[in-house]
Amino acid sequence: MISDDFSDAEGKQYRKNYLAMLRKRGEGYMGYRFKKPQSDEYSQRYSYFYYYKPWNWIVGSGFYFDDLHKQIEQIKAQIQRRISHHIEKNIKIAAAAMLVASLITFAIAQLFALKLHRYAKMLQKLNNTLEQRVEQKTAQLREFNATLRQKVEQKVAQLRQKDQMLIQQSKMASMGEMISNIAHQWRQPLNALSINTQLLEDDFEEGLVDQKYIQEYMQKCDRYIKKLSHTIDDFRHFFKPAKEKEVFSLRESVDTVLQLMEGSFAHLEIDVAVSDRYNCRVKGYKGEFEQVLLNILNNSKDAFELHKTPRPEIKILIECDDTAVRMEIADNAGGAEPEVLEKVFEPYFTTKFKAEGTGIGLYMSKMIIEKYSNGRISMHNHGEGVKTVISLEHSLGEV
Repeated sequence: MISDDFSDAEGKQYRKNYLAMLRKRGEGYMGYRFKKPQSDEYSQRYSYFYYYKPWNWIVGSGFYFDDLHKQIEQIKAQIQRRISHHIEKNIKIAAAAMLVASLITFAIAQLFALKLHRYAKMLQKLNNTLEQRVEQKTAQLREFNATLRQKVEQKVAQLRQKDQMLIQQSKMASMGEMISNIAHQWRQPLNALSINTQLLEDDFEEGLVDQKYIQEYMQKCDRYIKKLSHTIDDFRHFFKPAKEKEVFSLRESVDTVLQLMEGSFAHLEIDVAVSDRYNCRVKGYKGEFEQVLLNILNNSKDAFELHKTPRPEIKILIECDDTAVRMEIADNAGGAEPEVLEKVFEPYFTTKFKAEGTGIGLYMSKMIIEKYSNGRISMHNHGEGVKTVISLEHSLGEV
């Protein structure tokens, strides 16, 4: 006979409660404060009890919430170390590239100066030769002068090419601004990781966590972490003019971004409707285009949170013909002031607090669409919210 006269640290007669629960249902969950093994510390514990009637046994198992929180903090620390490692690695690569380029340029300049010095000595020697060899040496000099201009132009062109390389590397060496851009683009996947972690705790309390749930949770986290890594690569190569274009489906890009934002959209119960009747495709920079979509959809999500929209909706319309593509992204988050819409694509303009945004996302989106995709992007109030319109001149649509 088990005594039910037993209370936890808060005076709660949890034994009497779970015995009553077992008599009624045969099993169940219960939370209470209990002293941890080999410790004088009391902590919140959550346990599962099961009454095996044939043997008149009660089987129970549980966990302490502070142990779960410690595991979550360890995972956060691992992610932070990985982020720091990637940033340090990129800084070293940029510094090494600049050093190598400087050494190469210096060596070429020295070689060019040495050759000019040798040519000058040859000319001096020709002037000191005998009169009978003047005509022969003059002919050689004329031939030499004919080729000298070509060689100088070739060397100057090479130096200009090296200067362009140095300019490009100097842009990449501006790590302060680059890190700010990366931090802005990382905010969404990091928020998704944070929400995913919170959902895990809630679902665990509701008894929804099993092996399948853990596998899906790890897959989502892995996708978010890979997105963080891919963001570094995208920004590292963003200003490279030799970056190759590819043919891709706009609908697939939309689906990719929506999958990345699945957790936060589900948390806010945002309904998304996508219409693409023509299977529109374009040739361009797929990763950068998806980054534009991520910025726009993230702004809509933030607006939903700010205005506490009761039934948040986003409608995405994709249309194309033989010459152009048009994409419309409309939300019902309440719209924006006209003066805000006039400045929304300016660098560092933001209506958020500094901790929430840097004002670089939509500026980068405009640069990607207009400078690298030869298109146009605009934003205006429409109905109950804001509509963003993206127009690209070239289309590979399939009607």
